[in-house]
Amino acid sequence: MKFKDYVDLLQEKELIQFMDVNDFDLQKEVGKISYNSKDVDEGTLFMCKGASFKEEYLKAALEKAFCFVYGPEFTPEEEYDRSYIKVTDARKAMAEIANLFYKNVWQQMTMIGLTGTKGKTTVSYYLKSILELHKKKRIGFLSSVVTFDGEKEEEALLTTPETFELHQLFQKMVENKVDTCLMEVSSQALKYHRTYGITYDYGAFTNISNDHISEGEHEDFEDYFSSKLILMGQCKKAVVNMDIELDNRKRIMEKASDVITYGMTVADYTATNVRSDLSGIYFTLAAPKGEIDIFIPMIGEFNISNALCASAIACDMGVSLETIKEALKDIFIPGRMNIKYDLDRDVLGIVDFAHNTVSFEALKHTVLTLKPDGRYTCVYGGSGGKGINRRKDCTAVTQTFANRIILTEEDPGFDDNLAICEEIKSYVTNKDVEVIIIENREEAIRYAFETAKKGEVVMITGKGADTTIMRKGKYYTVKSDIEIMNDCI
Repeated sequence: MKFKDYVDLLQEKELIQFMDVNDFDLQKEVGKISYNSKDVDEGTLFMCKGASFKEEYLKAALEKAFCFVYGPEFTPEEEYDRSYIKVTDARKAMAEIANLFYKNVWQQMTMIGLTGTKGKTTVSYYLKSILELHKKKRIGFLSSVVTFDGEKEEEALLTTPETFELHQLFQKMVENKVDTCLMEVSSQALKYHRTYGITYDYGAFTNISNDHISEGEHEDFEDYFSSKLILMGQCKKAVVNMDIELDNRKRIMEKASDVITYGMTVADYTATNVRSDLSGIYFTLAAPKGEIDIFIPMIGEFNISNALCASAIACDMGVSLETIKEALKDIFIPGRMNIKYDLDRDVLGIVDFAHNTVSFEALKHTVLTLKPDGRYTCVYGGSGGKGINRRKDCTAVTQTFANRIILTEEDPGFDDNLAICEEIKSYVTNKDVEVIIIENREEAIRYAFETAKKGEVVMITGKGADTTIMRKGKYYTVKSDIEIMNDCI
């Protein structure tokens, strides 16, 4: 595609505020699109991205790139002998540019997007297992744990990649003969238009609660919820949890066109005959095409809702109930309600990604149901620079049932980890709860298990299967919580 094609597209979408381009550049082929000044060549269309973008990045990029695009967040301080376009919305422009450069390659796959406060990752793994058994081959996969492009699997750094990387992954999937892409779609991705212009064959809304409200995320619940709702306007079929509170559910339904429902009450897909123990959850899946008994080897009855969501999408895609049953009976999701039991000491270890009020409440319900007379230790911390309200909210839940809280690091980022732990400690008002601060995460987890008493449940939350931790703005490779737990018991 020539640079002129990109100019024409941005004009057609009414995104251009001003431009200064020369005729010679208009006929140049765009060989690369990039917002990274270290990843440019002579055929690059360079994008100035983000409020923190600096003039020095542009200078470095224009040593090779022949043109650049910028939005309201950034204004060049100098004049450059390059063609440029100022757009009204840099994020939407990025999405349009990516779609054109990669020729809407996502259209060659069945696209499935999952959003919601909780459950996205679990639903994605359930559905991945079902579809891969049905298709007898792997599908494209973008989750908060890993990404898979049909050839290479890598640990994920973002739930939903930035726009250019996202479309590049779609391109790789198609090149690797992938016909289905299953992805988690975060509220940040929707708010900042990373998925703008993509139409999903299925878009699922798992649940909604007050989360991700902080500086740098969402200013309030309305901003958060409105961002999530965008997916419902981007999908052909919406898969909606009927257990979502009525007023919020109405807003979801209003945005959707063709709706499939699931839930624990009245819905297209529901569950009956529910029971659970330490081995997992048992229930009967009731679907339009019939009923079947299901076993999931994971604790936490909230996972029934996740299984119903995955089943609803799979059934509509033509998967049999028998395949769903077979795919779920041995499912394992790294960092999601992973348990290990030390029979000799009667100590139960649980690793879970729980990091907000809803997930802490669910964890509390699960352990009190499974071990009602136990002793409870919870190991957790607080992220730096985001989710600030979780520090207080999660502690409000924890101190209602835990005997012991061990505070540690949880991606403190640029913030001081000890200060985060001290802040969380200040929210513990229950004088019967012992509070210990051990800054190093591995040491904190090992101490929890080493000092656990008979009948104790040790819950390690917030990181799950992650093998990196951010300290002072740099990622460090560490053992995952699962690996440490397996070392201890």
